[in-house]
Amino acid sequence: MRLRNQCFESITNLIHSVDKDESVKELVNLTILLVQLTNLLSRISHPLNQSEVANYRGMLNRAVTLFSESRFYLGASIKAFEECITLLKSVIEKFAHTPSEKCLKLIKLITTDQYNYIICVTQDEAESLSSHLKTHTLPNKPTVISLADVNDGILGTVPTKAILTGWAKTNNMTRLLSSFLFSELAVLFYPFEAKYLNSLQNRNKRFSTNVKSTIDRKGIRSEIEIHTINGFSDLYRPNHKKNQAQIQTLISLNLSLHLKMPNSRNTS
Repeated sequence: MRLRNQCFESITNLIHSVDKDESVKELVNLTILLVQLTNLLSRISHPLNQSEVANYRGMLNRAVTLFSESRFYLGASIKAFEECITLLKSVIEKFAHTPSEKCLKLIKLITTDQYNYIICVTQDEAESLSSHLKTHTLPNKPTVISLADVNDGILGTVPTKAILTGWAKTNNMTRLLSSFLFSELAVLFYPFEAKYLNSLQNRNKRFSTNVKSTIDRKGIRSEIEIHTINGFSDLYRPNHKKNQAQIQTLISLNLSLHLKMPNSRNTS
């Protein structure tokens, strides 16, 4: 099932096209606010209530105000910011009246297959999704948790399958993917989120190959190359090399990826 939200692709491309001059705080602050709003909207996996819609509209209004106040400092990036704000408004208004692509895909996944957990990025998102699922009659209803709830306490003796509803901070994604708590992890990612995942896996692989043994054969401590994370832009940097990370991508759709996790910690 090939699903896509073209607005998100256009928004992320516009954000990454703006000037990267970190000395202009107005440009940086507006970029950060638009990135935050984009990430929040892309993680929506339940129908929004009026309060949630009002909150997103409020965030967009703050971006509009900041844009108006900062026009003089934005230089050649003005058009990109204008288009980005317009697209974000269209996404909010669409989700205010119709379920998101992730919402529809999630229901299909848990209806046609059995999952033990649905992982949301925040506790608020987990509570909202849990309330929404109570309105559905499902043969097997997964437990909805937040990323903060992912720990050894959910480790079982049988393979455990989970769904992740959206991209989290890089450190949290690395912790989740390296926890090996799940035999299978389905990630509900739009194409731009899938790019982040591929970049993260490639970067982690480069980092692991750059770290050398601290003791060589002669007992002399070797140098360790220090890997510096440059943040959002570094994560999004294109990398066309084939991903050879431990996590094997089994199914790749525009909205849904299924990752087979090496679940060595579970016993049969």
